[in-house]
Amino acid sequence: MVRHIFWVVGVAAVTGCVTVPGVRSELRPDFDAVPEQALRQAALEIEQAVLAADGDYVPQDREDLVLDTELIRQTVRTRALRGERVNELRDTPWTYEQRSGVLRLRRGRDYRNATTREQRRQHAALVYRENDSRWTLYEAIQKANDLDSRGYDAIRLAFFEARVEAMPPGQQYEGPDGDLRQTGE
Repeated sequence: MVRHIFWVVGVAAVTGCVTVPGVRSELRPDFDAVPEQALRQAALEIEQAVLAADGDYVPQDREDLVLDTELIRQTVRTRALRGERVNELRDTPWTYEQRSGVLRLRRGRDYRNATTREQRRQHAALVYRENDSRWTLYEAIQKANDLDSRGYDAIRLAFFEARVEAMPPGQQYEGPDGDLRQTGE
């Protein structure tokens, strides 16, 4: 036990405080488990409303897709109300959209030198709240439509692709091979 403690302390002392990159989760979407066309159309409309900061947008049910639930409406409204700030942050070189359906903040020396501690705190809080809302939305769609877990990755990928399509030129996203790309290229 004592050796284990010394080993952990020794590793921490040698490596210091470093930022561990996010775990890369491979999406395995199963579009057979979801109404693909309805999902893609709804995802694009929702992402366009969020980008436009349209807090009055109400997602409508589709032929095979339930979207008009209280939780989905509230989550879309919340995201739309913060949409302008998220879009401003995406205009910086410090963020990119991950294929897993979340916004990623790149924290490195350049970021620390270019921002204040307060700005970094605000950015981290904004990214955290946005990602939390996105996960809530994905799960709410999954539950409202009684989809099994195979459809969850399809929902995340559909929203990621819709978001990239709706984003203005120059914003960054993760390509299929994990490389960073810019919209409009």
